[in-house]
Amino acid sequence: MAWNSPDASVRRLALAGVSAIGVTFGFARYGYGLLLPELRAEFGLSVSLVGLIGSATYVGYLAALLTVGALVARYGPRPLVLVGGLSAAVGMGLVALAQEPGLLITGLVLAGTSSGWAWAPYSDVVDQMVPAGRREHVMGTIASGTAFAILIAGRWRCSPAAPVGGTRGGLRAGGAGIGGLQRPCAAEGFGAAEAERRSADLPS
Repeated sequence: MAWNSPDASVRRLALAGVSAIGVTFGFARYGYGLLLPELRAEFGLSVSLVGLIGSATYVGYLAALLTVGALVARYGPRPLVLVGGLSAAVGMGLVALAQEPGLLITGLVLAGTSSGWAWAPYSDVVDQMVPAGRREHVMGTIASGTAFAILIAGRWRCSPAAPVGGTRGGLRAGGAGIGGLQRPCAAEGFGAAEAERRSADLPS
């Protein structure tokens, strides 16, 4: 099947969604739980502070969701998904570089917002660009990105090949690399779907 066929355009959109949701949910938002034992040991975080940080990441997520609702009609979904990827990359980078709790918390909250930026725009673009009858399948595929990312992160977290400096040390390079990968994937997926929609709207 040709790569520029309608089915291929939908597949590329789904692949971009798996990438974006995997990065923003699996790594950036839920990564806090995977890193928690190391973070508690290094920064001496109390149980109450751990709970407050977790709550703050959810507040950031909700704030991003509410902001997306106000912005998506004006700017479209693609810029907001890219903001999500950038938030994930910068937030993970701050966590990796943090030497004191203030910078750590800032990075965790910023990374936690990334999933709010990404999820709603992808839901909208699937509704707009995927034919009825296939939307549920595409959304299910996109949502699986979270599970794939957690599986990869958890396996890597326990691997003897993890870099010197532990998991946070790996985030120093991984945050920027993941954000950089997610951006072209999102651009490619949205571009293919938008081109397919425009061609379908042309008179025959």
